[in-house]
This record gives sequence, C-alpha cells and structure tokens, in this order.
Amino acid sequence: FYNVLDVRHGPMVVIDSEVLVFVFLENGNDGVLSPLVKELAEKTDYLITFGPGEPPYPGAVHKKVSGFDDPISYAIAALYLLQNLTRQKALQKGLNPDQPAGLDAWIKL
Repeated sequence: FYNVLDVRHGPMVVIDSEVLVFVFLENGNDGVLSPLVKELAEKTDYLITFGPGEPPYPGAVHKKVSGFDDPISYAIAALYLLQNLTRQKALQKGLNPDQPAGLDAWIKL
C-alpha cells in the first residue's frame, strides 16, 4: 500500500504488465491524478480505480461508488472488493486462502 502520489518515488519501478494496481480515489477525479493513472495504465494490464466520480483516465476499469457521506466509509467496500479478488486468485492457483503456507505459530504456548 502506498499513497497514490508516492508511487513515482520507488514503487513505479516494480510495476509491469503483470502487476495489479488498485487506485483508491478518495475525492474522485481531481485532475491531479489523471497523468499518474495514465502512466500506470501504460505500464500494467491490471489497473482498477475505485471511488466517486468518473474514471481519472478514459478507458480505466473503474468502480464508481456513491451514497456515502464520509469518503473514508467507502473504504469498506474497496477492502471487500480486494479481499474477494485475492481469494479468487488463491483459488485459481489451487491454494487454500484459509491455510496459507508459512503461517506457523512461532511462539509455543
């Protein structure tokens, strides 16, 4: 997780065509993010934007949300979407998301 405007300060170098990028837009399309979202769309085939308003970049996969008074409250919907996405990916790879590898107790009681 990175603040979307911090992506250019390091994380951008690890984004390629196989990396899922999920952009959580708290304030909708404010114009500041459009160039960054365009740059991300050019680097990855898996870009999803989520928030109020229209997509910050034409052609982006965008889930528009509305009906919340507080922009932080729709983060619950975003987390649900991401959780289901990762669950589906685990099942697709034949993994059990309820028993991840390497999650052994390191403290013995």
